[in-house]
Amino acid sequence: MFSLQKIVFFIFCISCFSLLHSQTTGLDVDREIHIMLKEKSSKENRKKVRQFLRFLNSDKISEAEQIKVYSVLNSFNSRKISFNSGGILFLEVLLLLDESDLSNKILVNLLDFLMLDKKVISNLDIRVFLKKIIHFLNSEILSSSSDFQWKCVGDFHLDFTSNKTPGLYFTDSQLLLFNAVDTVSLLNVSGHYDILENVFYANSARSPFSNDVFSIDFRMESFSLNLNKNFFKIENTSLSSNKIFYGNSIGVYKNKLSSSSSYPSFMSYSTNHEFEIFEGIKIVGGLELKGDMAYFNNSGGRVDFYFKDSQMEYLISSPHFQLSDDKLFCSSAQLCIKNENDSISHPSVKVTYHDNEKKIIIDRLSGKRGLNPIRNTFHGINIFADRMEIDLVYDECLLFHYSPADDISVLFESDTYFDKERYEDLLKFDFNPGGLLLEFLFSQSIDGEYDFAKFYSTRDFSLFSKFDMKSTLNIILDLEIFGLLSYDSFSGLFKVNPWAVQFMNAEKREFDYDNLKIESLVGIGDTVAKIDFYLNEMDIFRINKFNITNRFQFLVRPRMSQVKFFGEKNFLLDGDLYIGNFAFSGNDIQFNYDDFAFYFGLNSLMLFPGSQIDGASSSVIHFDEAVLLVDSLDNKSGLEQLNDFPRFHMSQAGYLSYLNNPVNFLLDPFQISYLHDVSLSNLTFNGALYLDGLIDELKGELNFDKFGDLQTTIEAVDSVGLYKDKVKFQGVLNLTSSGLFASGNFVSDNLVFSSDNIELSSAKIVGSVKNIQNGINLIDSPFITQNILLNYFPYESSFLIKTISDTVTLYSKFNLFGDLYFDGENLNGRGEFYSDYSTIVSSHHYFSSDNIMSADASCIIYDQKKIMSPCFSANSVSVEQHLFSDSVFVSKSTTPFHLPFINYSVDFDFLFFDLKSREMYFENNQLSSEGTLITEQYGKKGFAYNALDAVYNIETNELCVNSVFPIPIKKFLIQPSNNSFCVLSNGKFPVFKNATLIKNRRVFKDKLYNNKDISIQPNLKFTIIND
Repeated sequence: MFSLQKIVFFIFCISCFSLLHSQTTGLDVDREIHIMLKEKSSKENRKKVRQFLRFLNSDKISEAEQIKVYSVLNSFNSRKISFNSGGILFLEVLLLLDESDLSNKILVNLLDFLMLDKKVISNLDIRVFLKKIIHFLNSEILSSSSDFQWKCVGDFHLDFTSNKTPGLYFTDSQLLLFNAVDTVSLLNVSGHYDILENVFYANSARSPFSNDVFSIDFRMESFSLNLNKNFFKIENTSLSSNKIFYGNSIGVYKNKLSSSSSYPSFMSYSTNHEFEIFEGIKIVGGLELKGDMAYFNNSGGRVDFYFKDSQMEYLISSPHFQLSDDKLFCSSAQLCIKNENDSISHPSVKVTYHDNEKKIIIDRLSGKRGLNPIRNTFHGINIFADRMEIDLVYDECLLFHYSPADDISVLFESDTYFDKERYEDLLKFDFNPGGLLLEFLFSQSIDGEYDFAKFYSTRDFSLFSKFDMKSTLNIILDLEIFGLLSYDSFSGLFKVNPWAVQFMNAEKREFDYDNLKIESLVGIGDTVAKIDFYLNEMDIFRINKFNITNRFQFLVRPRMSQVKFFGEKNFLLDGDLYIGNFAFSGNDIQFNYDDFAFYFGLNSLMLFPGSQIDGASSSVIHFDEAVLLVDSLDNKSGLEQLNDFPRFHMSQAGYLSYLNNPVNFLLDPFQISYLHDVSLSNLTFNGALYLDGLIDELKGELNFDKFGDLQTTIEAVDSVGLYKDKVKFQGVLNLTSSGLFASGNFVSDNLVFSSDNIELSSAKIVGSVKNIQNGINLIDSPFITQNILLNYFPYESSFLIKTISDTVTLYSKFNLFGDLYFDGENLNGRGEFYSDYSTIVSSHHYFSSDNIMSADASCIIYDQKKIMSPCFSANSVSVEQHLFSDSVFVSKSTTPFHLPFINYSVDFDFLFFDLKSREMYFENNQLSSEGTLITEQYGKKGFAYNALDAVYNIETNELCVNSVFPIPIKKFLIQPSNNSFCVLSNGKFPVFKNATLIKNRRVFKDKLYNNKDISIQPNLKFTIIND
């Protein structure tokens, strides 16, 4: 690619060469050159002259071009253009052209231009032209100032414009405006640069703009740029964007050298362009671009931002949107989120859309229009929250509170809510705005029919009302706050809502409004509600007050302080309802607005708190299906006093219990009217006893006692089966808050008893009993007693009898004072067990058909002839009494048996007591193992000796010891005759007749003394009587 400097220099050299070789002039070339360049010149200029002469003498320039060079120089001479002011510039251009490889046409066009008449081109224009050509050929600079430069890079040629002015023509080049801090670039530029005008005339160009935010391509056609300026504006620029927002537009493009991020800028001509923002989101409006920021504007009009997500359509209208990074923002907008039937809307909000998070943040604005609630027609509720945060991923909307700390309440009201104070808030000093609106609506009607779909202009309303436009607009905005009309601030049109007529009629008691209002108490930033767009549900949290009607006191207390709305003003709650003397509690209680009623489901409760709201009585009615009709369908306002409402109707049988106790009574379906004023003393409930099942024979009527608890008395004249017919009863039943008590006779397979007052509860009978005996199942171990405490479990066939003062007689001859209990298989006891010969104390007696066993017992056996004096005692023993063999078997544990009459302890494994012979036989389990007998009458600590067995007669107090081992007396042993003897009745040793005395010697063999009569003294000394 040739530079212009080289082209000009080449042309100049060719022209001079032609001049020097001319055969027609006859001039001496050197002399003529010196004449034309006779002025004083610098060393540098003389150097350029020498270079120029060499160029003319070369074959690079044709003869014709040499002649033109001479002509130019001659023209300079005639124009009186000095060498230093113009000639040297001409030579420099030719030299630059010589250095380049540009087309000869550039040189020819250059020489033709310089030979133009002075009338066409001035000396100044020539000098300017030559300087700019030199500058361009050296550095591609078109224009330069102290603050900025214009530069064009690309293929070019020199030609004349239609005005005969020189121009540089470019194709597919790059045009740059730059300085030390900034550069503005136009690409693919086609056009020409008017050198003398310093204007660039472009046929086409483009300017891509790409950064972290945008990717935009600007395309321009037929524009001009004044290169004396560091800024420019291009009309009819086409914009194409394919990042962040997508679409095309035509408008004004502006750019300049600047350190700010506000350039380039673009302003579309149209304010009705549709763009796609991010993905799937549309915005319609005018586009304004300022560097990294994009704005969608419509001065005096609306810009619509809309998209569809799932089944919801979002429309946000504002005069101005700002787009940056992943965020779209508008400071004031109208909001509408809708589906085919309903919507959520507000006329004055601030909106921020975050694409990365797929969230929309909506803030209610201050000012008059900001006083409007968020109108939710999905649920028929107006919401006075400050912020909505919509999550498009989860299709839900969270609502928050951001008011000052002293205003912590958020209201939720029915869209047909009305009260007198609100009506008076609307009234002005001298007129009724609502009445004025209806008069206007009537004036616009046809045959008196209101058209609620038609839009009316603010001007028409102003003319009708005779108020100026400003006052009229204030009236319209007041009416909008009350929901009487919907106003479009962009068009200045409004539509009257049906609520306007209903609101005014409500004040005249001609419209049945409602009083549904909820107040939540929240702190700043607390979530007050959540709307699920997919399920069409709205949860309200932190509820402090819940109002349904103003006709009577009706408290709604949601559990966890929250409710769930579904459909129009229908909601679900887990919690409690209070009306008059009644309270209702349950889960998933459903309020149906159209029926104006609460529907109860499984495991619901009816209670009777009286005046104590926080403390219900102990009577609880359980039910699974019922309805509470708050008021008549045409009396939601509560204006009429209807005695039939509020009304509760239980359509299925219910159950009565007392607090957490089991159910005692089955109630027939019933209905109670005038709930808020009815007295409990006037109420009765019919039903039948329920004791682990319905007992149809025991019907009764419940009424309230003086404590507010339900009670009844039922008489069973004939025998009635209780506990699924396991117990037969005849007598009187009393049901109170204390329980179900019976007076009468009871018969079962286990027990037969009677009581004056015993409690019947689920699966058990507990209380005092007058008389009791065994049933047929226990005929083999019979018992009978009176005045005891009974715990009877019919289903388990088990019972516990506790004696109070009388003993239990068993087997007609034994008595037990303590507990008698049956586990369904075994009859057991605990306490003192008496017979005519013994007392046995044990924590576990076992009674069977043929014996009685006592474990870990204390046992005392008496001598009946000695007025029940104990002749035998033992602790921690097991006792087995054989009912049909007249014998008792006692097994020792760790302590020996004791014979108190003779002061003896007998340490054997067991004894066998023969009741007929009255003798006790002491033995060990191993017959060869000796036992130990200890007398307390000998020695300081008693004296022990051993034998294989012993027999004690409790009547004679005689203890006979058999197979006795030698009795150790100091250094002697006494072997009784026949290895046996009998202790005297006083416990003393007898005189051992014909005994053998053995002297125990360590070294020598023991010495024996046979046939000795020996007497042992208490001090363990002995005397040989017959020695």
